[in-house]
Amino acid sequence: MNELATTPKKPLVRLWDKDFNLVRILGDEVLDGGGSLNLPAEDPLAEWLLEKVPTEPTFVTVDDSGTRWHGRVKWVQLSKNNCGCKRTTAQIGE
Repeated sequence: MNELATTPKKPLVRLWDKDFNLVRILGDEVLDGGGSLNLPAEDPLAEWLLEKVPTEPTFVTVDDSGTRWHGRVKWVQLSKNNCGCKRTTAQIGE
């Protein structure tokens, strides 16, 4: 059997600005399964989100197994976990 045919494809996660210009294609590892993107605080995209989301609409699309899910970034939060690592979380909603 062809391995390529049986290997599941990773979801395609894309971030769009207010005019639906592509900002960045993201790896699926940033998705937490609960409608949030999670990025290291030092990622330039995390800084961009913290600057843009409060003032401009920002959108996410996820293409997975022939299905597209989309939403608007509702809020962005910078936080620190137990080990002191800073993370940026962007909550996505409809």
